[in-house]
Amino acid sequence: GHLIVESSGLLETQIVDAARQISELRQIDVNNKGKMAQLMSETRDQQHGYLMGVDQFQASRRAFAVQAKLLVESLAPEKIEEIVKRTRKQMAGSLTTVGMKAAMKSVLDELRAVLLNAVAVCEETRKLVKGIYAKFQEEHGVSELKPPLLSLKQYQAELEQVFDEGESFRESASSTLIEQSTVVVKLYTTTIARARELFEQAHKDAIGWTTMALVPLVHQIKDHKRVIESRLEVLRIVNETGASLDGEIASLSKSLNNLRQKYSEFAAIRRVLQLDSAAPADETPANTEDYRPSK
Repeated sequence: GHLIVESSGLLETQIVDAARQISELRQIDVNNKGKMAQLMSETRDQQHGYLMGVDQFQASRRAFAVQAKLLVESLAPEKIEEIVKRTRKQMAGSLTTVGMKAAMKSVLDELRAVLLNAVAVCEETRKLVKGIYAKFQEEHGVSELKPPLLSLKQYQAELEQVFDEGESFRESASSTLIEQSTVVVKLYTTTIARARELFEQAHKDAIGWTTMALVPLVHQIKDHKRVIESRLEVLRIVNETGASLDGEIASLSKSLNNLRQKYSEFAAIRRVLQLDSAAPADETPANTEDYRPSK
């Protein structure tokens, strides 16, 4: 699903860039040597700025890698397993009902603390990703591309419900009256088992998202490089040979039509898969906001 959305966003960017190039080429007076020289100088400046931007992006990428590692580790199964095994041992070894219920509260509280920490780390990582995208787009004037963003809200809501159910069971009369070993088994085969399942899926989502969060921007950066180099080459050839721009404009127009056709095909796929409220094929839809892994 996210690959379809990413490809649609990349095509959208390429369509905007191609249309802009065609418009700019149509305004160029090939007989005005002074203007041609000025355009080449401006394009070289853009190329220099792009190279500096790439260096800055690589630094941002390294910062993201550090933050991404924190996010993935905040949901690591090993962390959940350590809590579950330790508290289960405490519950099984409790000599009194009070001690057992204290251990039950401990496991719920510790798992909730893991959740809240992961949500906080996720929010920081989201802000970093949004900042990386915004910075490059603002500095280089490329088409806006909204980053895919991981959201733990669904997991948070479900886990909080699980914790509330566990707390209700802990305070219930049945947890006091039935045999202690039965209480332990029931808690860990229902409440804790469901919590582990949700944490495991959130961990997988975090790994998937951190792997591809910057990929759309990487593609856009490469495409921006291609556009600058292509324009510089066209200007060089025209300036040296005095050739007409008609051939280049025709080639770009053909490419633009192909891009629009591909975009229409992706828009149709998005509607069939109900990935989002995809616009009609001839319109430009918004890009994805929250990361949704493929089922």
